[in-house]
Amino acid sequence: GAFDEKDAISLANLTEMHDKGALNEALLALDSALDDILALPITEKEAALLRNGQVLSFVSKSDFHRIEAIDHEAVAYYDGRPVAIVHREGPKMKPARVFNY
Repeated sequence: GAFDEKDAISLANLTEMHDKGALNEALLALDSALDDILALPITEKEAALLRNGQVLSFVSKSDFHRIEAIDHEAVAYYDGRPVAIVHREGPKMKPARVFNY
């Protein structure tokens, strides 16, 4: 994402916001840090596989078409939420970082 020093919050201010129960005012959504990475829409079944650390295989022609624009990495999204950062290795997408909600 696009972050500038002007957007930074000192640890002292963050601690103060925590003590006041106002952390949500300071924290950005996960999506804001992932904006510059290609998105890969996935199915519910694929999301379950990634959440369990399993590799997605896109070997059929219709499935491979979904990933042909991805050179190296993408963010796998299901239902509008990021599930994992995945790395492409041929027709396979391997989870590098899985997000827990």
